[in-house]
This record gives sequence, structure tokens and C-alpha cells, in this order.
Amino acid sequence: MSLDTASLFKELTLKDAEKALAADLDQLVDTIPNSSSSEKESFIRQMESFKELFKRYLHDKTEKFDWNVMEPIPPEKIKTYNALCVATDSEVIRQQLNKLVVVKLNGGLGTTMGCTGPKSLISVRNNLTFLDLTVQQIERLNNKYGSNIPLVLMNSFNTHAETEKVLRKYQQVNVQILTFLQSCYPRLNRESLLPIAKCASQQSQDLGKNASKDMNYNSEEWYPPGHGDFYRSFGCLWISRENDS
Repeated sequence: MSLDTASLFKELTLKDAEKALAADLDQLVDTIPNSSSSEKESFIRQMESFKELFKRYLHDKTEKFDWNVMEPIPPEKIKTYNALCVATDSEVIRQQLNKLVVVKLNGGLGTTMGCTGPKSLISVRNNLTFLDLTVQQIERLNNKYGSNIPLVLMNSFNTHAETEKVLRKYQQVNVQILTFLQSCYPRLNRESLLPIAKCASQQSQDLGKNASKDMNYNSEEWYPPGHGDFYRSFGCLWISRENDS
């Protein structure tokens, strides 16, 4: 087989894989009842994003980065910490803090550390968890300056339910805590490059009013795409809220 023939064969198989994946994703969408319109719209947006990711995997060539072209930033372009202006007016500090939002990526499990559940719920010091310490730090600033710094947690389907239960204990804490779910993408069969899952979730046949909270994904068929998904998921969150309003 000549090089040109091999390249043509590969190009045709990639096109077929892209079409086959799109067809299977459409079938997954159809497993969500029309009565769950908001859930269905959210799922469609996620699958469209996954199609783009799959397309990049098929067509984008990996280029090696030449680290020899990297050079240190010129000293005149760097502003040191000691050179920063320090605000002393408490009202100015409060106004600046009110522009701040603390975001924590809360989609990972602590399995690699020998623990179960979200990493943020692991006790690290004086029986306090990572999440406890984060909330304490933000509350200290809010109390000191009268600010309203919110904490936003990006959960995954692996961590959402357990995190929501734990957040109840912070109801009397001076920190507004918000959560949202990052995307959920289908795992693919290595040979066919098609989704392993045959329905949108284990509960897709019985989605009710609170479908977004009850979606139960099988981690062998689905995965959260990681930290790089933050901006896409956060953007989709506001799109969804605007549509609801």
C-alpha cells in the first residue's frame, strides 16, 4: 500500500468515525424524555462540546514544543510583590474584595490518596477538611472587612451529591457557597471509538422534576473531563440560568 493510499484510507476511516460518533450521541440524547427539557438541552450542549473534542482528537496533529525558544521574562516586565501598592483604607479593601470570587475545582475523588469521596472532604488538620479551611479563610475576610466573597465549587457527578450534603453544615457561616456541575462526557470503546453507554444515565428512563440533581452516571461509561472544562461549564451555567429566567 502506497503512502498516498494509506493516507486516503486513514482520512476516510476518520470521517466514518466522526459520523458514527455523532449518530450514537444523537441516540443517547433520545434516551432523555422530552418532559425533561432543561436536562435534555444541557445534555445536548455537552455532547456538542464532546463532538468538538473528538474532532480535535481525530484531525489535530500533535506538535512538539521547542523548549529552547523559551526565555526568562525580562526583569523590567516583572512587578515584584514588594512593589505592589498596599491598600490601607478599609472601605477600599471591602470594595476590592467584593469583586472577588473564589472558585474551587471540586470534581476529584480521593481514591489515589487511599480515601473515599471528594478530595475536599479529606481531614488534613485538627479534624478540619480542605473545604473547612477554605470556608474559614473566606469567612475571616468577610467578617474583618464586611465583604461578601462567595465560594463557588465546580462539582462532578462523582462528588456532587456528597458535597451538597456536607454544605448544610455551613448554613450559619458568613460565606455564600454556590455549586455547579461540570460536563460529563462518554467513555469510548477503544476499537470502535463509539460510546460505551447506551443511555444518557442510569436513571434516564425515570427523570423527574429534579433530574439534574438525580442523574446517576456510571463511572465506567462516563467521565468528568477535568479542570480544563471550567470555563465551558461555567459559561453554560449562565446560559442555562438566562434561559430559565
